[in-house]
Amino acid sequence: MSTKACSIAFVTLLLASLLPLVPSPMQRGVNTVELDDVRFSGFVVGDQDVWNETPWPRTAVPEGFTYDSVIDYSDVGVLINNLSEESRTIGWAYVAARNVSLDRVFIFNASGTPTGETINRDQFDTYFASPFLEMLQNRSSNGLNYLVTTKGIPLRISGGNNKASFDQELSLLGGAYNSTVGGDYYGTHTYGPLAGKAMEPFSRSKYGFFLVTRLTGYTVETALDLIERANNSLGQRGNFVLDLATNRNESGYKFWNDDLYTANSTLSGMGWPVLFDEETDFLTNVSNVMGYASWGSNDGDWNRNHLPNSGFDTLDGAWQSGSRYWTHTSPTVAPVDDFNWTYQTSTKQGGNGAFEASLRTDCNQDGGKGLRGIYGEYFDNDGVSFSTASMPTLIDRQPDRIQIEANLDHGSSNNAYSGLDDRFKVNWGARFSGLVDVPHTGTWTFFIDSDDGSELWLNGDSLVTNYGSHGMRERSGQVNLTEGLHEFRIEFFQGNGPHGLKFLWEGPNTSKAVIPASAFYVTGNVAPQPNRLVHHWAFEDGNGTEASDSGTGGANLTLSGTDNNSWRSCPDGGCLWFDGTNDVARTEVEDYAGNLTVSQWVWANTTAQTTYASTLAVNDQAGSNGSFQHMISNNQWRLHNNQTKPFGDVVPQRWTHLATVFDDGEVRQYMDGVLVNDDTYPNGTYTNIDLYKLGVNRAGSAYFEGMIDEVMVWDVALEDDEIVRLRRTIVDNCTLYSGAGNDVATLETSYSIPSELSGHAWNIHVHGKREGEVNGAFALVVEGTDGAGTVLSTNTSNDRTFTTSWATETMRMRPDANATEFNIRIALDIEATATVGSFFIDSVVLRPIRPHMEWVDGSIADTAVSTGARSFEWGTSYGQSLVADLLEDGVSGVKGYVYEPYLTAVGLPSTFLPTYASGYNLAESHAAANLYTSWMGVVVGDPKMAPYTNVLHDVNVVAARSVGGVNLGEPATVEVLLENLGMARSNGTLEIRTVLGNTLLNADYVTLPPGDEIGSRTSVNVSIVPPNSGYLDLRVRYVNATPERNYANNLRSLSVEVNAPPVINDVYCSASSLARGGYTICSVEASDDTGIAGATLEWQILAENQTIDESNWSSAFMGEASPSRWETTLVVPADAPLGSVTVRANVTDVHNITASATSENVTQVVDAPPTWFGPHASGVDPAGWNNASFLPNKPAVGLYRHLSTALTACVMDADYSLDSPAPVFMTNRGVVGNVSYVAQSATSLYCYTANLTLEKGSGLEDVDVEVRTASGSLLLQRSLRVADQAPQLHLSVETTTGEALDRVVGNGEERVRIEVTDLDDPETPFVGDATLRWPGGEPIQLPLDISPSEGFALVPLDQLMIALEAGELGISAEGRGQHGATATANLNIPFLLTPPAILVFEACDGNGRVENMTFGQLATLVVGVSSDRPIQSSSAQLTQSGWAIVAPAVGEPVWGSEQTPADCPLEPPADQVVEWLYFRLKLDNSLVDGAGRAVFSISDLDGLVKAQSLDLQFQHAPTLYDDVEFSDPVPGTDLYTNVTVSDLDGLEQVICAYNLYGNDGGLLTQSVVQAGPEGVFSNKLTYRYPVAISLGNSTLAVNITCMDELSQPFYFNASLEVGPSPNCLDCEANGSADQRPSSEVEASNHGRLIAAGALIVLAACVGWILRRRSDADDEPAWGEEEGLNPLLNTENLFDEDAASDVFDSDETAEETQATTDIVPHGWTVEEFTTWLEGPVPDGWTPSQWAAYVETSTAALSAQNQPAEG
Repeated sequence: MSTKACSIAFVTLLLASLLPLVPSPMQRGVNTVELDDVRFSGFVVGDQDVWNETPWPRTAVPEGFTYDSVIDYSDVGVLINNLSEESRTIGWAYVAARNVSLDRVFIFNASGTPTGETINRDQFDTYFASPFLEMLQNRSSNGLNYLVTTKGIPLRISGGNNKASFDQELSLLGGAYNSTVGGDYYGTHTYGPLAGKAMEPFSRSKYGFFLVTRLTGYTVETALDLIERANNSLGQRGNFVLDLATNRNESGYKFWNDDLYTANSTLSGMGWPVLFDEETDFLTNVSNVMGYASWGSNDGDWNRNHLPNSGFDTLDGAWQSGSRYWTHTSPTVAPVDDFNWTYQTSTKQGGNGAFEASLRTDCNQDGGKGLRGIYGEYFDNDGVSFSTASMPTLIDRQPDRIQIEANLDHGSSNNAYSGLDDRFKVNWGARFSGLVDVPHTGTWTFFIDSDDGSELWLNGDSLVTNYGSHGMRERSGQVNLTEGLHEFRIEFFQGNGPHGLKFLWEGPNTSKAVIPASAFYVTGNVAPQPNRLVHHWAFEDGNGTEASDSGTGGANLTLSGTDNNSWRSCPDGGCLWFDGTNDVARTEVEDYAGNLTVSQWVWANTTAQTTYASTLAVNDQAGSNGSFQHMISNNQWRLHNNQTKPFGDVVPQRWTHLATVFDDGEVRQYMDGVLVNDDTYPNGTYTNIDLYKLGVNRAGSAYFEGMIDEVMVWDVALEDDEIVRLRRTIVDNCTLYSGAGNDVATLETSYSIPSELSGHAWNIHVHGKREGEVNGAFALVVEGTDGAGTVLSTNTSNDRTFTTSWATETMRMRPDANATEFNIRIALDIEATATVGSFFIDSVVLRPIRPHMEWVDGSIADTAVSTGARSFEWGTSYGQSLVADLLEDGVSGVKGYVYEPYLTAVGLPSTFLPTYASGYNLAESHAAANLYTSWMGVVVGDPKMAPYTNVLHDVNVVAARSVGGVNLGEPATVEVLLENLGMARSNGTLEIRTVLGNTLLNADYVTLPPGDEIGSRTSVNVSIVPPNSGYLDLRVRYVNATPERNYANNLRSLSVEVNAPPVINDVYCSASSLARGGYTICSVEASDDTGIAGATLEWQILAENQTIDESNWSSAFMGEASPSRWETTLVVPADAPLGSVTVRANVTDVHNITASATSENVTQVVDAPPTWFGPHASGVDPAGWNNASFLPNKPAVGLYRHLSTALTACVMDADYSLDSPAPVFMTNRGVVGNVSYVAQSATSLYCYTANLTLEKGSGLEDVDVEVRTASGSLLLQRSLRVADQAPQLHLSVETTTGEALDRVVGNGEERVRIEVTDLDDPETPFVGDATLRWPGGEPIQLPLDISPSEGFALVPLDQLMIALEAGELGISAEGRGQHGATATANLNIPFLLTPPAILVFEACDGNGRVENMTFGQLATLVVGVSSDRPIQSSSAQLTQSGWAIVAPAVGEPVWGSEQTPADCPLEPPADQVVEWLYFRLKLDNSLVDGAGRAVFSISDLDGLVKAQSLDLQFQHAPTLYDDVEFSDPVPGTDLYTNVTVSDLDGLEQVICAYNLYGNDGGLLTQSVVQAGPEGVFSNKLTYRYPVAISLGNSTLAVNITCMDELSQPFYFNASLEVGPSPNCLDCEANGSADQRPSSEVEASNHGRLIAAGALIVLAACVGWILRRRSDADDEPAWGEEEGLNPLLNTENLFDEDAASDVFDSDETAEETQATTDIVPHGWTVEEFTTWLEGPVPDGWTPSQWAAYVETSTAALSAQNQPAEG
């Protein structure tokens, strides 16, 4: 049957329930009695008697009708959420208006009771369901049928398949459907015509659930209006509007359109006015509407956008904006700032394009190196989801604001930081980075105190985590740091509420405090991972045709096409200009880079560049996959090989940072520190690079016009934080935007309101987004004007903040009813912090909210919209139309759906509208229109609102009585008292029927006026003829010809006594013959005028020709089967004689008058024949055998040999004698036990049983069974099969020691136990196969041969030497038993892939555990591992800051076979088998001082990896001055200095310098030497200096400085007091400290100039080395210590051989023989001899000089003498 046919059938059934049965032909006009004339006019004594009221009322409802008197609210309960003011206001107003008793008011006031529209299932159960059920149980809820909820009580319950409407779940509580609450999907109820029932007033006691409606709307006032609309609804009439959707005629939807046709025909047939719209346009603006059904927003015309050119895509130069119908305004900005409206097509929400408002403020770009402060990047997290248990990812997000912060000292506050706008009050994040200057070497503690989450990284490592949403909370971390600059980064996020962030420190000589601003720098000169920096072209050369490469590759760029004007001054120092014509920089290299990072700063002079114009290109092969280039194409920066991936838009004349990272086949692109693209390329694509070019593409055809700076290439993939560090090289410095303010820019249009849409509410929305560093908001302003342009109304939306994704601002408005035109304005607010970027506006949508009707009070509606009742809050978005709009428009009742209900759950208009128009109330009509329970529907309105109830009459049959005597066969009068309690005239029939047989005795046509009119209460006399004597039970019923709601009072029962003598019409028995022991039913048919009081039956058996013996009667009482028939059972004894039965019936009436009648030969008594059944075999035949039915031969089921079988045979014999011999059971095999009798409850049934046992292990031949009499006569015979019980298999897994397992790991120490049991054939063999299915492996099949003696087999699970997967090990076994019966068993057991376990992990050397490693130290990483699966590989490394060196595996630890050091705990768990691995640990020069790790990784054959790391502290040993000794400084003698230095890192990389200064601070001598040869850790250095005579009585300053391989200096300073000079007779007036000859003095002056030049070169080299290592290593240069000049020359003035030591008197004579001990350091022997032969130096007396020359000459001569012998 079609849906339409079903609907018609249901409605027909509904209407039929309202109409009477067809009147009987016996009906006649009513005989109305004028009661005033016939009744006693007096008072009633005693109880009230309706037949004797005085005065006699002739009006049923004399007080008239009101809404409260017609509608009964005694069965309505109200739910109030005491935590919601809305619920309290609405709920108590309804209680007062409907006079609801307090015991039916259910108040929910538990703390925490939700007031929102959506709750979860736990909240429903806790706060509503449980309290409601408890209140329901504790109160008198009998008769409660309806519940009313309110706004402020949750609307819907969230969840999966069990989500539902709150009201529909509430309706089921405590009733027949209580168990379905919370279940998945929906159930169905049985109320109404769709359930096949006649429509009737609802009753919870009958149907098992409540009818629930809700009082709600956008406002409390709307909800309260629903009460008043119901008050005024009684008797209201109006049009029924049905709006068909032509776009919904497809499959799955058409049935609802069809139902609208049915509703139209039904309502029209009822005589009600119907407006049925079959057109495409959505119907609206209809007057006097009572009922409404449509598709709502599912109608194709509902969502139509009424605003012309709403997406701006129709361009028209005639309009100021360039887009038809639209104009725009712009802010006034300073000359240096820009603002422009343009229509563009690249960024759009829909359609072809959108309006762009681009702005730019005056921005400069400054160098970040040395700039004080913290680089702060701020992110708007509105709409961003992340877990607060960790930090959100920021690297791929463009900062919404960048500014330099002095420091981080923000206490808890609700305000945005200085310089930030309101976006950064709630739901935002930040990244702060830079350098922190640590003043002293030592252990430092850093603190972050934040609200909410934060994390601190120092030198690339996470140091402090403070995750989660919380108030101000402090966390700290500790680290050893050297003095100087260190890289740091803090990331932070804020949710709701106040926020704060403080960055503090505590360390050597520093108390805990907020880190001061003086300690922060934006960035420094040191690049990330300088030891891996292959090329660095900084363009600091300033001129020339080459650009130096300061990287390790040393590949200088050769410039062509450039000149000295190409060298420019830029924010980070020098840079290079490229003219876009022929300027190129190139260099040939031989780079091999598996991984690669390229970074450069670029400045495009214009966006109009030649396509493929490149700032960097690798190799010359255009189109090659093995090379790439950074280029410009389509106004975008791009990475290009044969694929093109964009970085982002080119902003002309602005420095932009581009970085590309190649990381094991992954390519990451960064623009200005933001990860903009992540793609894959074939691993190894760029491993061979032989050429770099700047300024031109690979093909050499497209030249770049602009500037390039700081080009760097690493042979390693940099991490995200290192790219961010590079970004800080150049920072933006922007002024506040001059065009900032509210409503400073607009887009405007106008719209003429069609007349058919006047008076409507409207919905308008617009989309906006932003790009770049701009921020602001947008809003909608709509003015309603009349024809003269006068503004009648203004509606303004909320401000919607621009975000980086499309945001939508929506406004619902109801303009002035007289408005004929809208002026629509999209207003932009711009924040002063906006710098460079754009706002975009697109897709303005204007829709009338339809329908807008003139609703009458009592009107109802429903729309086929999935979620029309999803919310009743103002501002709800319009994905679909809302029923709240219908309420706001004036409808009195509506149904909607809180979640997607599916169309089949939407009420059928053909049911709820006709039902409502038939007088049923709102709740009943909607309940009848759809059967779904526990689903999505919500009905809004007064549940009992029923405007059409005045079409119903209500006839009450008050009383009925007989008038006069009632005799059989004569007419009698029945007087019936009627009243019409309804508002409509009644038309119907008054029927009188017998209770027995439902015989119609009379039917009179009756009409009564409405209940408030005279004559609505009257009596009717009806004549009947009694059909039988005795008491006659009658039903007096009023049958409707017009609709009536209450049928319960239409019926009265009446009993009358009909007088007549008893008459016996017949006496008989049902059986013509009767076996002995049998029975039959004997009946007597009789009648009486007053009724039969009782009857008896007498009987006797007469033999042939025997006469009645009056003394031999047997007697039995008879029972009444009907008023005219009495019955009894006649039972013949088993030993009775044979013959015929004669009976006599005796009938007595209520007056004790008896009549008798005799009937002979009513039945014959005969002998009962025996019938045998069986034999029945237990376990083979059905267990429920009734013992008296035949069984099939050789049934399919067989006997089992291991079970005993009961054989049963039964006989049916009414006259069977138990004295007869028992039958004999016989079989052709097996053993039959004794036969025993089994008593039966059934009459005449006798059973015998015996047990049959077959031998186990015997054959399967059939068993023949016979049952014979004791004399051998065959009674029964059957053949039974013998079945073979299949063997049973049981599988289990255990260890090789027998311990049961519930999982396996595949370690080769497990096995499968297979047990077999054969009950029929015990101790017989079992042969088959076992199959193992390892996950990831091929099946392994193994034979099974289980011998009879064992009964089980053990199958080992050998360790497989192939890679497996995690999953389940499938084990199956199958085989056959003795007779071929098969058995199978399967077992799936989890197979766990467990990674290798690292049981011991320590770094030790010969002294014990190692935590700090020096660079000369050798240690061993000891690893104890255990693995269930074979080991594939293992490795160890020493790592630091992304750099790693291999720790090779060794055969034994550094302590060899000696006992393990006591401080090195290497004890594994006692129950573990351990494999020991050793790895040599030694630091090399790629590592630096600081935190590091020993990292170990091991993988097994299945690819499972286990890794572990050990934190170590890498440190260079300091250079120590173990001993420094000086000889006495005496003028004219040599000064000896002995210095013993040591360094645990080795002295081969230590340089030591000696400086000697005179009294005036002038440098006397200086020298630089290597501290010692390779492999030497301690060495003694000796220095000799001749003290000039002129230095007498002066103070000499000694400075010794040693510098290790880290360029870290170590100082020793001393002062020496020189003794007095010897007396002289002719001392020169002007002495000099210079002891060289005059020629040497002049040469010395020249040498000092050379030394000064060397000083400059050395200082530059040292500075570059320091810069290359780390900004953190900001140690003073050599020349900065205490004002001393740096050591300049590198002469080997120190003598490392055996030298003269004045402090060793025993060895002095021998040690002074070396020439270098006499000749001053740095002098040749010839120079020294020439000097001795020269004049007396200044400052010497002649005698002093003569003595010195003599001594020195003698010494030289002595050393030149050959050795003796």
